Amino acid sequence: MNKKILLFSATLGIAYLGFTSYSSGPGGQTVPLNLTGSLGTATASCAGGSSCHSSATGKTQGFAAPQVFLLTEKVSSTVIPLGGKYIPGKTYIVKFSGKNNDLKPKFGFQIAAVKSSDKLKAGTIVSTSKPTNTAIRSILGVELLEHTAALPGSTGQYTVTYEWTAPAAGTGDVIFYGIFNAVSGSSGKDLDEPSIGLSATFKEQGASINEKINNIASKIYPNPCSNVLNIETASATKFMATVYDVAGRQVMAPGHQNSIDVSTLSNGLYILRLQSEEGQQTVSFIKQ
Repeated sequence: MNKKILLFSATLGIAYLGFTSYSSGPGGQTVPLNLTGSLGTATASCAGGSSCHSSATGKTQGFAAPQVFLLTEKVSSTVIPLGGKYIPGKTYIVKFSGKNNDLKPKFGFQIAAVKSSDKLKAGTIVSTSKPTNTAIRSILGVELLEHTAALPGSTGQYTVTYEWTAPAAGTGDVIFYGIFNAVSGSSGKDLDEPSIGLSATFKEQGASINEKINNIASKIYPNPCSNVLNIETASATKFMATVYDVAGRQVMAPGHQNSIDVSTLSNGLYILRLQSEEGQQTVSFIKQ
């Protein structure tokens, strides 16, 4: 069977997240913790206890770059970079990998896939595919995959592999968040070397410049555009407009405007997201 591989490097430019993790997984504690960064920051850091680790001074970014997410879809063999498109409803084999500079033999991790629009669960982790000594947790509307015991690495190289079914059509951008924690695996407290938080965004296949989704816009023109992008709405419902670059970074938030001045943008491909009470639409346009 042919396979479609979507490969994108994880974005490293977000703040360090305190993943000084419990050995049984931060999401499985009395007060469950989502430390992936999908909530904007880590919800907490580990502050003691018999099952808790302590962070090594100066080792909060003890991981070699790049760290990556790799998704393999069971249809074709096309490679799509960061900002590429997933197929709604398809199941992907996800690999999250990284390498610790000090070659620690054990590791923990936490991963989430969320909708860019509201940072809630995007798609579903296939329960039968999760690795040994891991668990699927649900915290505040986010589905997490994480360790339940220290996992073995290979000379400091850590890889987590599982299956993820993409969400339904109309979801829009999906962001993967992940974080590793490198440990020696000894009993009691240990000197951790957590990675910084990682994120990677990819788009939904099927959203095109003149495609009507949820009845928000019937036409967006011209495409390509140089100075002004016009939005022709299909109803009187007000919408909010936001413009992103292909790396998923917000570059404009013009709000409710039927004509957007894009003259200050650099030439290239951009993503326009429209949101209203009726739903959302994600379309692409070219600035030239």
